[in-house]
Amino acid sequence: MATLLLVISIGIIVMGGLLLTASYDYDGLGFSLVCIGALAGILFSITIIVNLDIVASGKVIGEKISMYQTENSKIESQVDVLVKQYMEHENDTFDKAKGTDSMTLISLYPELKSDTLVKEQIKIYNKNNYQIKKLRENKIDVSVAKWWLYFGK
Repeated sequence: MATLLLVISIGIIVMGGLLLTASYDYDGLGFSLVCIGALAGILFSITIIVNLDIVASGKVIGEKISMYQTENSKIESQVDVLVKQYMEHENDTFDKAKGTDSMTLISLYPELKSDTLVKEQIKIYNKNNYQIKKLRENKIDVSVAKWWLYFGK
């Protein structure tokens, strides 16, 4: 689209130049056409450059999404292992503490040391999901940029 509009603006500049050099008195119209064509050409050139950058960055979006999904699956398995280990530890602690008072139970029940690790993993997992969402939005933007460049998909 922008490429086509750039070609049209170049055509307008050429027509304006022809009117400026014509033997008839069309200098005002020719100058106006050259100015309009030049402004449109600059605008569409900037549009092309911006959209080319978006399309070029879109080449690796699929790989980035795959990377984040792989990292998320690793995090899921790590968190799953940590939760299972913690549940086993919790069962062992309660089995040992049967028949004791609540104060002894509290002292036997340690804080989950891996709790901070799990929270950190979940934070990374959520951040990765946010990045995947942004990359999918960028993928849509790439198709729009391709349309603006050359009516592409």
